[in-house]
Amino acid sequence: AGGREPAPGPACSLLPECQPPGGVGDSHATREELRQRARRRGSRKVGIHALEVYTPRHACSATELEKAHGTPGKYSVGLLMREFCGPDWDEDPVSFALTAVARLMWRNGLRHADIGMIQVGTESLLDRSKSIKSNLMALFEEHGVTDIQGTDQYNACYGGTAALLNCLNWVESAAWDGRWALAVATDIADAPAQYRFMVGAACTVMLVGPDAPLELQRERVSHILDRWDFYKPVGWHEMAPIVDGLYSVDVHAVP
Repeated sequence: AGGREPAPGPACSLLPECQPPGGVGDSHATREELRQRARRRGSRKVGIHALEVYTPRHACSATELEKAHGTPGKYSVGLLMREFCGPDWDEDPVSFALTAVARLMWRNGLRHADIGMIQVGTESLLDRSKSIKSNLMALFEEHGVTDIQGTDQYNACYGGTAALLNCLNWVESAAWDGRWALAVATDIADAPAQYRFMVGAACTVMLVGPDAPLELQRERVSHILDRWDFYKPVGWHEMAPIVDGLYSVDVHAVP
């Protein structure tokens, strides 16, 4: 992220209909104008306009990993894995997120002032005193933008989903101010030795707003329980969780 506003990048290849909430060529409309237009349209059809994915440059194929572990088909067929990615020493979940957010904004020609909400889902905090969302504000502060709501959803697996749902709820609510929301999911998943094949690293950023080409339906159901099949106690000697695989299967199999 340099010191200048990026020029509009190439069109989003996954969702080519992405455009500013107020319409094409109208990114300078005031927040109140955007709110009024959304109200006149009635249903906002909130969803995902664009998607950016970052994966580390180091990877090996799942089939090669199966050969090394003597487990043919376990990863490529059993887990539908294609590649196994891992970060280098100079990468972490914050750098993943900074790269992915900067790329998404450049590709879609977004101004930093167009973003009003950032929600981050992760279980890989670098600083237990502040959020990764706070780290992401470095991209915006240099452009004089600090009025962005949101924080982290610190939770394994569900954190990214919660970040997306929070963005949807904001755009659908009376509190929405007409700007875009970003849902960020970033992590480096560590694991004990017997579950090394489940280790991975990546970041996904979703651009959320009204009149989306990929509308997300309002119907949703939650099923959340307090269980101990997967946990990371404070003071544990490594970042990898303590995992009870067989019990975890039973937990997820309960209707």
